[in-house]
Parts: sequence; structure tokens; C-alpha cells
Amino acid sequence: MTLDQLPRTAKVLIEVSGGIVQAVYADAPIEVCLVDWDNITTGDPRPEQIQFEDGTTAERFMADAQVWL
Repeated sequence: MTLDQLPRTAKVLIEVSGGIVQAVYADAPIEVCLVDWDNITTGDPRPEQIQFEDGTTAERFMADAQVWL
């Protein structure tokens, strides 16, 4: 993917397990999804059920993001 193919709004996925997110800060427009593993057992959606505005699931985003690490 080239820089001109990158979306104008950055996607951010926050993964929580055993803790609390206090805040998320950005210096540009972002779209945020949250996966809270501790709350899935109480009814929060699983990563394959959470979607960004463009339809990308959190599960797919997490897999694709590994390429950038």
C-alpha cells in the first residue's frame, strides 16, 4: 500500500485485557474501535462483530495490522 492509498482518517483499535483505558488522544481525525476481552463474556461484541465505518471488522484489522509491526 502506498501513502496515497492510505485512508484520510486513521483507524485505531484499542485492545484491553485486565485493565482500563483512561483516554485516547490523537492530533488528527481518527476512527476508534475498542475490543475489551474482559467484557466479551458479559455481552460485549467479539472482534468479528465490531466494524469500522468502511466495514472492516476489528478481527480483520488486527490481523492486517500485524504487517505494519
